[in-house]
Amino acid sequence: AYQLRTPENMGMLLRLAGNVGIEKVLFVVEPDQQLKESKLKKTAQTAIQHIDWQFCLPDELVRHLPEGYIKIALDTTANAVNLFHFPLPEKMVLFVGNEVKGLPNELLATSDQAVYIPMPGPTRSMNVAMAAAVALFQRLT
Repeated sequence: AYQLRTPENMGMLLRLAGNVGIEKVLFVVEPDQQLKESKLKKTAQTAIQHIDWQFCLPDELVRHLPEGYIKIALDTTANAVNLFHFPLPEKMVLFVGNEVKGLPNELLATSDQAVYIPMPGPTRSMNVAMAAAVALFQRLT
């Protein structure tokens, strides 16, 4: 998860990781970013004890990525394909971005594929944890 603003979203992502069997969650943060870990832990509930997770700086992200995994960006970038028309690989890293800015162009450029969630309704945005849930449960089908 790239530079999320709210610890509650981080906690929800940890709970989601516990729901779908994710091995590790990385939260990419800025060096001076202030987070209330107590809110993260409260929202994550028991997942905080079962999921391998950590904070890392943007320039440390690459060394934390596992070898042989496909990098998927969940973003509405121009070259993204419909999530429901793209079979997500078993061995993947899913990048989700900041609640306002999304993913930075540098990270999108290093991704193997970008996918988007079609939203035919009048609201064209979705909470980051909800979007990750849609993608990760789609992977299980």
